[in-house]
Amino acid sequence: MMFLTLLALLATSVLSFPADTSPNSKHLNKRTFPDFEDWPPGSDADKQKIQNALPDAIDLVAATISDYTKYKPIYEKYFPEVDHQRVQNVFKNIVSDPNNAGTGEARLKECIIIGLDVSKGNPGGDPCAEGAEAYTIPIPPTLIDPGQSQTATITHFCPNGLKATPRYSNIQCGDLSDTTSVKMDFLGATVMHEWFHNDAVGKAATGVHIEDINGINGYGPTNTRNLRNSSPNDCLKNADSYTWLALEIFWTKKCSYNDIPHFKDPADVQGGTQHPNSTPASTVQPADPPAAPVCAPVPDGGVKDAHESKAKLVANAFCDRFARDTVPGPDVNIEHMLWSTESSVGRGGSFEVVQNWTRDDSQDDVYTVSVKSVQDCPVPDGGFNLAEPVSGNKCGDIVYNAWKNCNNQGRGGTIQAGCLNYAILTKY
Repeated sequence: MMFLTLLALLATSVLSFPADTSPNSKHLNKRTFPDFEDWPPGSDADKQKIQNALPDAIDLVAATISDYTKYKPIYEKYFPEVDHQRVQNVFKNIVSDPNNAGTGEARLKECIIIGLDVSKGNPGGDPCAEGAEAYTIPIPPTLIDPGQSQTATITHFCPNGLKATPRYSNIQCGDLSDTTSVKMDFLGATVMHEWFHNDAVGKAATGVHIEDINGINGYGPTNTRNLRNSSPNDCLKNADSYTWLALEIFWTKKCSYNDIPHFKDPADVQGGTQHPNSTPASTVQPADPPAAPVCAPVPDGGVKDAHESKAKLVANAFCDRFARDTVPGPDVNIEHMLWSTESSVGRGGSFEVVQNWTRDDSQDDVYTVSVKSVQDCPVPDGGFNLAEPVSGNKCGDIVYNAWKNCNNQGRGGTIQAGCLNYAILTKY
């Protein structure tokens, strides 16, 4: 068992480990999920979210290693053919039999997931503060736990990582465009990505430690495809190349697409030979001023009430909490389900609150609010300003207007502002 005293020791030397620390058989009783260690009080919800994502990570791996011949054209988008067997072996170190995936191979027990951020405040590198989704570092055998495996790792999920779509079941095939994009991504993919950094998973199959090539510039569907074209020998060492290979195969299978590869390359992939369906440069113009809303249809049957004052509160709360920053492109996908309700205080008094919606029953004033980049629309110089995408037009006003300016019983709508779509839609 690993204790906080060990983690305190690790926190003082985390950057000295020789691995990347940047954001950066058929018997089920031989299978296991990773251990969870050192979760501070109040972090149960985050822990549960990651635990719920573990089966999704296994499903993602299992989908990738079956039917290689059929899906070889997708492999070729991310790795040279000479490396395909080693790539397959990396995934098989997680799930050896895709028809009996279970909970993963026993080596996953060594991929320990911790709730304590051991790099927090480290002047030599604080991945979460720098915007990472998660980070993984090795644990060398110590006097505290001399039986620890040489390849054990600890992974911590940062707040940014926990904002990911929780489960792939939250994504519908109709939500995806015909281009590889972050709309495909979910928390289980981040879990899987971090497993590749464990040498019992990655290096044991490839002979090289799997890292994050070029840091953040090795992440995402565009950068991984650019890496394939510009530095093909580095793909075997880049964790997100495996991740996007898996995501593209997974959604091709789940959505029953028979044209392989179905998904086009991102429009700004540079160099190399693109898939013949690839689209050229940006074709959608920024909306300045913001466009008129595209309003949601009114569903058949009864709907829950949506009140103007509460829709406005939700719009402002979403923007204050989740859309305050300028972020790099090309992909933005931020979505949260929020509920505006009254909370009592004192002797019969009350005030309005906006909180995350986590219940299963239906209520008035539950909204899905999002900001997402517009496909094939150019990224502004300096990135996307989520708080004010068009000069003089604030996020809160845009989201509120997407609700206010739709005559559809308060169901809400979507407004394009610049190259971002802001949406507020009632849940019930």
